[in-house]
Amino acid sequence: MEAVKGLAEALRGVEKVVVVEDGFGGVHESLSLALASLTPRPSPFPSVHRARALHVEGASDVDAFVEHTLAGTPPNHLGHAHPVSVPAGSHPAPLHPYLSILHRVHPTTLVLPAPGTPSVFALGASVAHVARWRAAAKAAREAASSKGGEVESVIREWQEGADEAGGAERLKKVEAVLGKHSAQGVVEAVRELGGRAGLERPAWWIVGVEGEDSSDPSTALHTLLASGLPIKLLLLTTTPIDPSALIRPKDIALPALLHGTAYVASTSHSANPVHAHDAVAEAAAFPGPAVVVAYEPKLAKRSEGVKEAKKGVEEGYWPLYRWDPRGDGKWKLEAGKISRQVEKWLGREEQLSLLSKPKPDLPASFASSLEKDLTHAASAASARAYERLMASLSATPLLILYGSDNGAASSVAKRIAAQGRKFKFAPRIAAADEVPIESVVEARKVVYVVSTAGQGEFPANAKETWKAIAKSKKDEFAWGDVEFSVFGMGDSAYWGKGTVESEKYFAKSGKDLHEKLVALGAKPLTQCGLGDDQAADGYLTAFQTWSVDLWTSLGVEGVGPEAEPAVAPDDSIKEASNFLRGSIKESLADETTGAVAELDTKMMKFHGIYQQDDRDIRDSRKHEGLEPAFSFMIRVRLPGGVSTPEQWLAMDKIADERANGTLKITTRQTFQLHGVVKHNLKKAMQGINSALMDTIAACGDVNRNVTCNPNPYQTEFHHEAYEFSKKFSEALLPRTNAYHEIWLDKTLVATTQEEEEPFYGATYLPRKFKCAVAIPPNNDVDIFTNDLGFVGIIEHGKLVGFNLTVGGGMGATHGNKKTYPRLGDVLGYVSKEHAIAAGKEVIAVQRDYGDRTNRKHARLKYTIDDRGLDWFRGEVEKRLGFKLQPAKPFEFTENGDRFGWTSNYDGTHNFCLFIENGRVHDVDGFPMKTALRELAGWHKGDFRLTTNQHLIISRISNAEKPKFEQWLAKYPQFDPKKYSGARLFAAACVALPTCALAFAESERYLPHLVTKLENVLEESGLRNDAIVIRMTGCPNGCARPYNAELAFVGKAPGSYNVLMGGAFNGSRLAKLYKESLGEEEILKELTPIIKRYALERKSGEKFGDFVIRAGYVKRVVVAKTDFHDF
Repeated sequence: MEAVKGLAEALRGVEKVVVVEDGFGGVHESLSLALASLTPRPSPFPSVHRARALHVEGASDVDAFVEHTLAGTPPNHLGHAHPVSVPAGSHPAPLHPYLSILHRVHPTTLVLPAPGTPSVFALGASVAHVARWRAAAKAAREAASSKGGEVESVIREWQEGADEAGGAERLKKVEAVLGKHSAQGVVEAVRELGGRAGLERPAWWIVGVEGEDSSDPSTALHTLLASGLPIKLLLLTTTPIDPSALIRPKDIALPALLHGTAYVASTSHSANPVHAHDAVAEAAAFPGPAVVVAYEPKLAKRSEGVKEAKKGVEEGYWPLYRWDPRGDGKWKLEAGKISRQVEKWLGREEQLSLLSKPKPDLPASFASSLEKDLTHAASAASARAYERLMASLSATPLLILYGSDNGAASSVAKRIAAQGRKFKFAPRIAAADEVPIESVVEARKVVYVVSTAGQGEFPANAKETWKAIAKSKKDEFAWGDVEFSVFGMGDSAYWGKGTVESEKYFAKSGKDLHEKLVALGAKPLTQCGLGDDQAADGYLTAFQTWSVDLWTSLGVEGVGPEAEPAVAPDDSIKEASNFLRGSIKESLADETTGAVAELDTKMMKFHGIYQQDDRDIRDSRKHEGLEPAFSFMIRVRLPGGVSTPEQWLAMDKIADERANGTLKITTRQTFQLHGVVKHNLKKAMQGINSALMDTIAACGDVNRNVTCNPNPYQTEFHHEAYEFSKKFSEALLPRTNAYHEIWLDKTLVATTQEEEEPFYGATYLPRKFKCAVAIPPNNDVDIFTNDLGFVGIIEHGKLVGFNLTVGGGMGATHGNKKTYPRLGDVLGYVSKEHAIAAGKEVIAVQRDYGDRTNRKHARLKYTIDDRGLDWFRGEVEKRLGFKLQPAKPFEFTENGDRFGWTSNYDGTHNFCLFIENGRVHDVDGFPMKTALRELAGWHKGDFRLTTNQHLIISRISNAEKPKFEQWLAKYPQFDPKKYSGARLFAAACVALPTCALAFAESERYLPHLVTKLENVLEESGLRNDAIVIRMTGCPNGCARPYNAELAFVGKAPGSYNVLMGGAFNGSRLAKLYKESLGEEEILKELTPIIKRYALERKSGEKFGDFVIRAGYVKRVVVAKTDFHDF
């Protein structure tokens, strides 16, 4: 400090100082802060100016700079050290509305710094001025009190007129009066106060715009918080925000919130002028330090900036809030919503709970070492939250960009991000097109994961990125500063195994990107990784090696191939959910978003609910700055698919009042509602309960809805099988009270026992579990596709027991040969008296031995293939205490519905209506939903839902039959006679626009494709021949495509894998015929096959049998080895 005083003495009489320094800076801040903090203040006080050496190339430049500096105010002028009221016009335009508010709400506002002045210097000047003001104010008050009379009067007159014109003249008058009364000390005090401020305490404001402050604002912030002085910090960001960025200007408010003594607000005048006014006014009035962060995006047009600001608030990456530590001191969100990114910024539960405390349990000072103080003085919970925050701030940033059409590349990107966090990096992940090239270059360390579409094309969300990079020049950006790695993904057999085309186009997008970045001068961290769908583990085979190289090149020592965790996250989530409660109640009460918390989406599946969004408008909403159009799907638990007319009417009403106005009959023989927004969820669930139905265990890692032959009154044993399906469903229901507490507002009866799940336990099953009951010869429930099947055995007209089938399942993953569909094996026979016990033990073995470390390997089919059917049978028998009997003979003839009229054993009748893809809705020319509502109003029997998505009107009496026929004539579109055999036996999953997993259309597209195929079938004389055709939008198999005679599995928008060769009775898997075909290619491939089938088929030969005999596909005998064997 003595040295600084010596410098001040040396500068006596100097009015301007120019500091010339290199590009790293720092000298001018130190000098300015030191000089500004001196008391008494040097007079005259020199203004401090800065020149950067990197902008000066010769003496003439220096002379020009000095002349320019001495003549006026150049762009890098630092301003004066003494606080001044700066006119709004001299500040950047985004600050003007805030300065206007400041001077309106607090006329004695002193704004610092002048344009270009570093905030750390401004703070030093403000601290010094606060001290001088306090001393001067004290002196002026003492003078007024001691002198009395004319002195007191003139000071009061001066103070009251401080803001009127003629302030300088009044100041001279005050000085004259004070001089006459020998009060020269008071004259200096009044001069120090300034002709404008009077004796009223000013509001000291440090204002700045992100990017224009040459010092780190956080340095000024920490000093400000430590001082406790009534100095305010206003920081604007004018750069449009990337919502996925880890660190943004508003993050500067977090230390102030954690400190607990400062007023803190996040606002935007463009988005909400009233909120901005209140935030600034309250900050000015607050007796201590205050921090206000504001978002004023600067774009080409002011209107665009306003729109972007509102987008930030509405989408949740710039929430509006105010926090006053006085009173209840609770942090409250006032506008917008907290997006997932902001949730991460606040540290989710721990941070939010911290901020909701009246006064956070943190130390009062951040002066010496913020990190040290927090570590040693904060509460454990706050310290952990802070440590995570500091880790994200100090970790090495890593930008991970993906180009993905079907989700595989985005999954790999997420995997890299998870690894990065483990290795202490700060990953930021986004679709490639969401990040401009300028930001990529600034990121310095970049990883690209790109799949390949078509003939080596980039995916839709990376095309613009590739265009920009492809046309970029080497000197256009600082590419030499960029370190990168590319992981390209593709299928080496996409254009035929070993063909020139496959070699040319395999992973072409990744290869091209790697080559171009090298040409631009960027430094590759690794060789280009090439993930191949045809490899043993799909793209993961190459990923394991490439990822080791990546982390090693980034300085991570001792990294090896990725290992799966010992306990899967889903099991941890289930165990911590308090028996499926999670925080669902809190998520439902959160009105700031249409979604629920991410972990709650997993728990809600156990309650029969999936969170979805409308993917048709996802991009447009994103463009408008809105969150996705979130809604929910509700699936009812309806064993055997039996509904009363009253229940049908109830579902019809709920669909209209709480959902999207449609009903979906699912392949699990139940109702689905779509488009239920969050605030309607509870009412919808209560409406379902009022109709004597529920949704518990319709989804989730439990035994799901039990399906059964949909016509229980066909015979007495059909009815008995239906009753069995209900009893088995009830026996496997979760016992938690969570469902009734959350949805039905039931309260627990006081008990001394902790809640438990006697069968499932706290982690439930490794994965979903599906069961079905069938009575031969009709396999209309597709029993072999289920984890567990009960094949009814009839002897002498009585149901005596069941053959058990185990290990069926349709799910698979594109490009991963370790996943595959599988049909169930016959395990043995059990009498009907022991059937429920035997079924429970089958599930118990899977509960105890199923893979809980890899959800893609967690179904029963993998447990059986890993350990063997004999082992599985032995384990079940050991738990049962007796041996299963050998399976009894049975035969299935078909797995479709029996359309039209059938009769029951009680003399009533049934009619199976055609409902295309199970969608019940009114359309032009066919008011289907209205018609069924009309029918439910007078029909006295049942409504039976089928697993093939159709509807059986059951138990039509002889008296009612004529009325039904009149109704059918009124609505002839229900009559199956109007449709081809292919259309009657076609089925599709929902897919787009609501399913998050869909790669391609399904329900909305299959009718169109069937029409195209019908033209070929009619030309070939096959219109009335039944062919089982199924379509799904992804490989998860909800519509059971893998045992269809002809199947289409979505791989990308407009692109499908075509499978053939499934058995008509559902007893054989189909096999891949061709990959990634569009409509034109599908018709080109199938037309000659259909025509040949018409000409060459044997008597009674089904399409699936013919394509195997003709050599189009091989027969699948053992799924594990045969399904992927081409």
